[in-house]
Amino acid sequence: MGPVCLYAERAPREELLHGAYAFLAGFLIRLLPEFISLKYPVGYDTPLYAYQIQHIVDRPLPILFRSTFLFRVLMWAVLRATGLDVLLLLKIAGPLVYGLLAVSFYTFLRSAVGWDGRLSLLCTAICVLQVPTLRLSWDLFRNELGLAMFFLFASATVTGRARVRWPLVALLAFLTTLSHELASITMFTWSFYPDKYFC
Repeated sequence: MGPVCLYAERAPREELLHGAYAFLAGFLIRLLPEFISLKYPVGYDTPLYAYQIQHIVDRPLPILFRSTFLFRVLMWAVLRATGLDVLLLLKIAGPLVYGLLAVSFYTFLRSAVGWDGRLSLLCTAICVLQVPTLRLSWDLFRNELGLAMFFLFASATVTGRARVRWPLVALLAFLTTLSHELASITMFTWSFYPDKYFC
């Protein structure tokens, strides 16, 4: 038996507010360790990311396309555009990606699961406060981005007009595949789940 839709109608302004609250919850919580360790990177893999981002253009294209490179390429592009120190860039990116993960999870609960906005916001707050989720946010940026893309993909598969929905689904599927391997497997598994269980 599928999830129960608590409310069929949605107020656009309330939805935007709830989405903003979800993003801010993730962003501010993830910003705390960055403030505590201003001079040092947070997480074990962050220095490795810093090296990989700076040297991603040194990798041959065939090898690059055999990996999930979306996060590193995005950070390289921002690095080249802004000229920021790479560790400072990752300090900024960490809270932003965690905020994206939070708002994508909220969107998933609202659109795919069909829960009420306040309940979805409460569950999102609980999610971003979980120790495993916080640990993920420290330095596993590819995992975070992959999960965020998957949640958006799953939401897009069950909502919206078909003419707009399927190009969006295809784009999010592509971005999920380029983000992380586990997210890609989850996405393909989700694709076989029948729409009839959703609102």
